[in-house]
Amino acid sequence: MRRLFRVVIICLLMHSCLSISSGEATDVYLRGLKKAGRKINIAVPDFEEEFPLIDKKKLSKKIAGILKNDLAMSGWFKVIEKNGVDIDIGKSSDIEALIRGKYKIDKGKLVLECSLFYVPTQKWIVGRNYITSEKKLRSKIHKFSNEVIFRLTGEKGIAHTKVAFVSNSSGYKEIYVIDCDGYNLQKLTRDKSLNVLPRWSNDGKRIMYTSYKKKNPDLYLIMANGQYNVPISTFQGLNLSGDWSPKGDELLITLSKKGPPSIYVFDLKRKKIRRLTYFWGIDCSPCWSPNMREIVFSSTRTGNPQIYVVDSEGTNLRRLTYKGWYNVTPSWSPKGDKIAYVSSDKEGYNIYTIDVNGTNVQQLTKNAGDNEDPSWSPDGRYIIFSSTRRGKSELYMMRKDGTGQFKFLSLKGKCFTPSWSD
Repeated sequence: MRRLFRVVIICLLMHSCLSISSGEATDVYLRGLKKAGRKINIAVPDFEEEFPLIDKKKLSKKIAGILKNDLAMSGWFKVIEKNGVDIDIGKSSDIEALIRGKYKIDKGKLVLECSLFYVPTQKWIVGRNYITSEKKLRSKIHKFSNEVIFRLTGEKGIAHTKVAFVSNSSGYKEIYVIDCDGYNLQKLTRDKSLNVLPRWSNDGKRIMYTSYKKKNPDLYLIMANGQYNVPISTFQGLNLSGDWSPKGDELLITLSKKGPPSIYVFDLKRKKIRRLTYFWGIDCSPCWSPNMREIVFSSTRTGNPQIYVVDSEGTNLRRLTYKGWYNVTPSWSPKGDKIAYVSSDKEGYNIYTIDVNGTNVQQLTKNAGDNEDPSWSPDGRYIIFSSTRRGKSELYMMRKDGTGQFKFLSLKGKCFTPSWSD
């Protein structure tokens, strides 16, 4: 019973300064674009340097490049490659939005001015100033990217989010964290042990994971900066991470302290646990629905592992998958409409989605090695997953419909079980 149950088997063994509303006309225009499914044409010229410095010329392109990548990755925009664009552009231009930016070095600090101009209304929509350092530049640009995305689409941006995953690059399976644009890789744990299943808290500040560093598969909590690494569940037997509550400190975990692996709700603040499922086989990989009313998980209660849904009180159990003999690692879309999971077929292990009512099964990966461990982006538009299509296990991304698949990360070792932060 492979990848999901491989774990079971192993275990058993700058500040804002300006904000200008674009008005109802802008909202109507943008709603029309979204309804038509067309991307917004946006230009991001290189940032202008207020006091030119020879050794800082590359910074102009770097800042614009971060913005371009964030906006293109969001899926909402088509980035038009034009420099020297004047803000007095007529409505006949193919450019619908323009970002104008300036920067300077003041007393060792990097001062950024970022503004968004909307062509159809000929208005500045938003402006922001940031005071930062070059080391924290990407973070500030991600923040402005999210502002642009929200102002032009009404949707929250994901440029600031991160991905946690497991890699054996050091010779041990350790937890790593990386920005969702593939930069700022950090090794989070140095346990020199077997660490698996990292899962983000809803505030993006904490990660729970399972570690063998004390010989038993115990559940640990670590801050996203690598500090405060402490055990939180150390029952004899399995202590497997599952999912954080969208609203607080309740965790879904798998424990085998009273027999077979079962799903529990763990109140982190009160240190109380509540058993949710009762079955003689294996129940694992629980994940909350966005509204917390239901929980999806994998179970062997019909023989081979299948996907099931149960309400948050443990009642109203229903089987979701019927196609495929091996269906595991469900992940509920933040939009609440779909569940991604892994299914085995004659080609290997592939990622599928299914509507929450059990209909509309769609295969997203095909003829490309084993594809596993799906995790949704917080806007529900992308899925990150592991794939062996190039030999070793690496991290890939794709759109929610399976299109646009690309390699996100490849390290010296293998990469497994990605988890996307909120």
